[in-house]
Amino acid sequence: MEREMQRFLQHVAGAKPHACYLRTTVWEPPLNLYLTASAVVVLVEVAGALRDTLDVTVDNGELVVRGCREEPALPDLVNHYQVEMHFGKFERRVALPGAVEPEHTTASYRDGLLRIMVPLAKPRTLTVEARAEEVQ
Repeated sequence: MEREMQRFLQHVAGAKPHACYLRTTVWEPPLNLYLTASAVVVLVEVAGALRDTLDVTVDNGELVVRGCREEPALPDLVNHYQVEMHFGKFERRVALPGAVEPEHTTASYRDGLLRIMVPLAKPRTLTVEARAEEVQ
């Protein structure tokens, strides 16, 4: 009996907590970040969020995505059997890899995916001119 109890407690200690116990007031949607030759492309999974709740900000090399996904009305729910989806306000922050041009950022929302394109900053090149008196 004692051995079975120890095995059970080891199993429980190593098990992943159920999603309903991990909820906070603000949840983080999953995202993928890709780097192309000219832009950073970010796909954020926010299925069910209303377009007018989405807010995308690029500031100080960081992308911030905020929004809200409301829980649909449920018919006379007695109890939860399995809960894995997050509802309510969300916010996701991610550091952008390299210098970007935030003023040219674009975003589109389709089929539950928010697609954000942040153009990479073009390297600044300077032309060095030599003056006649400096050349020897």
